[in-house]
Amino acid sequence: MATSRVPAQANFFAGDFEDHRGWLSWLHETLPKPNLGPDAPIVIDLFAGCGGLALGFEAQGFRTVGYEMKPVAVRTYNANLDGSCEETFLKIGMPEGKADVLIGGPPCQPFSQIGYQRGSEDPRDGSPCFWTRSGACSPESRLSKTFAVCCFATRITFATL
Repeated sequence: MATSRVPAQANFFAGDFEDHRGWLSWLHETLPKPNLGPDAPIVIDLFAGCGGLALGFEAQGFRTVGYEMKPVAVRTYNANLDGSCEETFLKIGMPEGKADVLIGGPPCQPFSQIGYQRGSEDPRDGSPCFWTRSGACSPESRLSKTFAVCCFATRITFATL
């Protein structure tokens, strides 16, 4: 069983740090930046947000490359992670390149049980970008944080994928 490197007394409130450097110091002490070799596995992070999924992969020795449309999230990702994040509005076929792992959090609003469930008719539906890229970059693994929501709303099953 893996043990957490986060001390029990760790305080996760941003107001408890004097400045951003204090936060980064705590972060890099708790989850040291990896010493990545040139052959480190590559993770493409679609709809990356501020890099929460990527942080865990980096802590395990993966090199991350993120793609996100919100400027504040991109700046946060680039300030806190070793990998880089590009500000872009993802479209089908983007980005190009190969990856060992594909991760992402396509927007869930088109499939949310609380929303209108317009699915592919909703302009915020990023699922086609994720799954098209998944086929094109042939990763060994895929992780989508909204997968279950999309399957529920569209009645897709694992067998059809």
